[in-house]
Amino acid sequence: MYSRRRSGYLVAAAAIALVPLIFRDAYWRTNLTVCAINVMLVIGLDFILGYAGQLNLGHSAFYGIGAYASTLRITRLGVPFWMAFVCAIALAGAAGMALACSPFACAGTTSRSPRSLSPSLCTRFCSTGSA
Repeated sequence: MYSRRRSGYLVAAAAIALVPLIFRDAYWRTNLTVCAINVMLVIGLDFILGYAGQLNLGHSAFYGIGAYASTLRITRLGVPFWMAFVCAIALAGAAGMALACSPFACAGTTSRSPRSLSPSLCTRFCSTGSA
């Protein structure tokens, strides 16, 4: 069973490697690139929703941050694609780290998860007037 799955992966990888040789037109390559990016997003959503059982669309927001940053760098600043790609990854990662570290900055919460952070901030803000 394991070797059959591995051979299936190898056939799929070979088929994907041959796609640029078959479709030489820039139009089709652009469409296939957008398709591949969307497949990666769906795999992420499937992992979070299917395996973890949580509805979380945050990765789509970070995808949007990276896409917007790379597009602005390419169109407005004239930065080459690969440099803009690396900068977009860094910016989206920094935004994710800033969001992930924000619950730890609040003192006095019993749980550090973002789910429990919102009610505690609401309660604290409503009772004292400041977070």
